[in-house]
Amino acid sequence: MTLFVDLLFAMALAAPQGTPANAAEDRDQFGRNLVIEKSEKADDAVCRLCSISVRGVVQGDAVALGGSVEVNSEVAGDVIAVGGGVRLEPGAHVGGDAVVIGGPLERAKDSRLGGEVTSIPWFALPGQRQVFVLGALGDVGMSLLAVSLFYVAARPRRIERMAETFRRHYLLAPVIGAVLLILAIFLLDLRIHAKHISQIKDYVVLLALLVISGLGWTAAAREAGRRLARQSRPFVATLAGAMAITAISLIPFLGVAVAAILMLFALGIPLTCALKAADWRLLMRRRTAPPIAP
Repeated sequence: MTLFVDLLFAMALAAPQGTPANAAEDRDQFGRNLVIEKSEKADDAVCRLCSISVRGVVQGDAVALGGSVEVNSEVAGDVIAVGGGVRLEPGAHVGGDAVVIGGPLERAKDSRLGGEVTSIPWFALPGQRQVFVLGALGDVGMSLLAVSLFYVAARPRRIERMAETFRRHYLLAPVIGAVLLILAIFLLDLRIHAKHISQIKDYVVLLALLVISGLGWTAAAREAGRRLARQSRPFVATLAGAMAITAISLIPFLGVAVAAILMLFALGIPLTCALKAADWRLLMRRRTAPPIAP
């Protein structure tokens, strides 16, 4: 399941952007390819949903989120591509590591790499500019595995109930999800003097987000599967829904919006279901309560 990574990726895309100014300053770009020309120098080069071409000198790191990095000259630090590939042209020199997640690493024979290579091709980010076969297969496989685990662990009846709540309260669920996400970010940003307690707090918040979003993701997949595969068994329909949602999230650019919206639904569906169940129990108690004697 890539929901958690989707959340982190969306937060990275929402980070403040800089603007290119003088030489040897950070270069930051969003949605449009970043080119470091032969006569230019940059400290760090960061590109969100775009690719980087280094023809000049990058004195720090070159990082592409949702794109690729091509080095024709020199990068003193690390070259990192998350949701894309790395290409080292003849004569290229990278002083640090090469990290490639969701794409290939291509190296010319006379290119130089001073650090280590970390390559994870079985992964793709939502909305990345170019989708590679291994990354798409990896995302689908992780989604099917996660949905299967949550479907079995939470029990089918509970998933069906959450899917029905999603169907009836599809406007309320994302609102509750947004509130929960804001609360989680606040708690993660909250600092406690005791370091080990602060770390435990972060782990608990992240684990809660993972479990809640996993349940919500499974319920959303069940509802999508109900519409796509009406004649199939509930579990098979849930897997079909998970595959369909994952495929949509891999559409270039559009997949980012799909992943962000899905994250809000996934966080909100379980809590919406819990709130509605609590309201129902309270209503039943009022109906069955004995009348107050005069």
